[in-house]
Amino acid sequence: MKKIIIGLLALVAAGGIFWKSTSKPAVPSTSSGQAVDQQVAKVNDGDWIRGKKDAQIVLIEYGDFQCPSCGAYYPVLKQLEVDYGEKLAVVWREFPLTSIHANAWNAAAAAEAAGKQGKFWEMHDVLFENQKEWTGTGKFEGYAVKIGLDVNKWKTDLSDKGIEEKIRADQSSGIDLDVSGTPTFFVNGKKIGLPGGVEEFKKILDGELAKNPTSPSATLGAQKVHMHFDVAVYIDGKKVDLADDKYMEKSEAVHLHDNNGEVAHIHQKGATLGMFVDSLGLKPDVDPKINDKTITDWRNYQPQDLDRIVFGDGPVTDKACIYSETCPERGTPPSEEGCVGGLDTPCE
Repeated sequence: MKKIIIGLLALVAAGGIFWKSTSKPAVPSTSSGQAVDQQVAKVNDGDWIRGKKDAQIVLIEYGDFQCPSCGAYYPVLKQLEVDYGEKLAVVWREFPLTSIHANAWNAAAAAEAAGKQGKFWEMHDVLFENQKEWTGTGKFEGYAVKIGLDVNKWKTDLSDKGIEEKIRADQSSGIDLDVSGTPTFFVNGKKIGLPGGVEEFKKILDGELAKNPTSPSATLGAQKVHMHFDVAVYIDGKKVDLADDKYMEKSEAVHLHDNNGEVAHIHQKGATLGMFVDSLGLKPDVDPKINDKTITDWRNYQPQDLDRIVFGDGPVTDKACIYSETCPERGTPPSEEGCVGGLDTPCE
């Protein structure tokens, strides 16, 4: 990460140049920190969003998958997602710089086609993680295989007229916002300059949190629930030790705590499995089995009391019952003061 941050400013200085469509009227220049067209900057149904639309911080990136500066910011944004959890939503909009990046358009199409199978973000990530490899070849089929797409369908979708329309719509919205290169970031509707690394980015985001301590997502906290589910994650065949301190209480809505890596606690109505996994900073390579049934649209799934959820091949415990009001043999569960969270602690 340090090497990335050190090199970030140099890459930013060499950032992309972009084309402007003569069919669009000129718009006033929008300097960093100024408010922009709120309707254009607002998250819409066609956007790719990682997180909740009503998060306290909404970070929109206009990006080009072949842009080296976008590639340098990729791990920075991933770190921010881990650090800010449900407080941050990241939105991606396509802005391929076709005049300087020969494979940028095809990369955008590859990601959009993956999105038709619910795996836009998986393709987004693998494209950035292998940017140097495909920049020269322009070949993407191997990545479609890697993330588990139906490759034949993906190939067919590449020629879908709707994908071209989606990319051009993103570009057009960028032009309306006076985007002049990639990446360009908007934080809660304000265009920002390019931060030099994670810590500089955090100063901007923390400033937004200070101004906006509550949001629609914060009202989620008023809708309290008290449910639990069993969970296990296997990546590359190895079980992730979720009892590690770094996985504890990463999200207020749904989390692990007290170094219990087997039982997750849900405290806010509407909490999703995607929210939980993202808060842990994990990237499972398979769809999960939820109560022994594989679920493909799992990111939006809202875990229920006593669910048993496992990513990968391996066992998952059946211990959530000790805390649950719906567990008949358990009786009245304890309050979450003292005994809850430690399965080796008696609850009298």
